[in-house]
Amino acid sequence: MKTALKILAFTSALFLSAINSSAASTVVLTPSTTNINVGDSFTVDVIFSSALAGITSPDELLAFGFNAGATSQLALIGSSVASIFDDTSALLGLSAAGLAFPSISVDGSTPDFVLASFTFQALTAGLANFSVSTDLTDLNQGLFFAGLDDAIAINGSLDLTVAAVPVPAAVWLFLSGVGALRLHRKTR
Repeated sequence: MKTALKILAFTSALFLSAINSSAASTVVLTPSTTNINVGDSFTVDVIFSSALAGITSPDELLAFGFNAGATSQLALIGSSVASIFDDTSALLGLSAAGLAFPSISVDGSTPDFVLASFTFQALTAGLANFSVSTDLTDLNQGLFFAGLDDAIAINGSLDLTVAAVPVPAAVWLFLSGVGALRLHRKTR
């Protein structure tokens, strides 16, 4: 029964939300660290900002959905929707989707909060990119508010520099010792 009510609420949010493709960025992508080496694992939080979304009067956030992508330097280890939402990602076939039941009150002074988190492993050195985007022609994507007729786009991009793993000083000490032994052996 509770699941049926959640699905009904989400479906109602979708029908109330029309398509608006001119919305600005509404999220901030925040990595757990900016010092990333090959082999490191790190998390990127997708953070909703009511100020970026242009929400100034009180409203109710009902649901969200978006797709995410990353360049080949990053391997996705896992993702999760914030605990304040019911995770509907698999049901909707999206990278991240959540349903707020009951809804979440937001206005221009609402503190930013996490929608979803993605965990990656850095595979190769170089410039990497992680992005989130919505296709507002898909009625499952965007931010859905009770008081708005249009879904708000969720778009954001984050460039990350992945550094090669530095060779530890002990390796250089070992190699210089081996070189010294070879030199000593040659002089004998």
